[in-house]
Amino acid sequence: MERWMRLRSSYNITLTVPLIIILHMITHTTQQFTFMYICNKEKFDDGDLRLPCAYSLLEILSRYRIEGGMPGKQECAGPDSGVYGYVWVDVTRREADIADCVSLAEAVLKDHCPNRKGAQVNETTGICRMRYELYSFTIAGTTT
Repeated sequence: MERWMRLRSSYNITLTVPLIIILHMITHTTQQFTFMYICNKEKFDDGDLRLPCAYSLLEILSRYRIEGGMPGKQECAGPDSGVYGYVWVDVTRREADIADCVSLAEAVLKDHCPNRKGAQVNETTGICRMRYELYSFTIAGTTT
């Protein structure tokens, strides 16, 4: 099944294009890594504690180097205010490469998906990936 995504320009033109094209278009390359990222179109309101909470959760999860990745949930400011996150790293890679990838992936999320209610970033060769959302999600049999 092919997925489709709508793009809106500042001129109020809506394009419907295959999702695979969008993933190809939104990449960010550093000196040694290339990342693909997807940002939720909805933004947090100013002062919403769930955004720093999401970044904090990803930082905590990124410390775990386990096969299959590390899912998690963190309550931010009371009931029904949690965020869900997932960080996966290729445990067969050098620790320095993993640390660099995770650090740069966090920077890509913050720089390219600022203030978004959900985002994910994947390094194209498979060294690392991370995601946060305001709802529970499943990745390869792992539920957050």
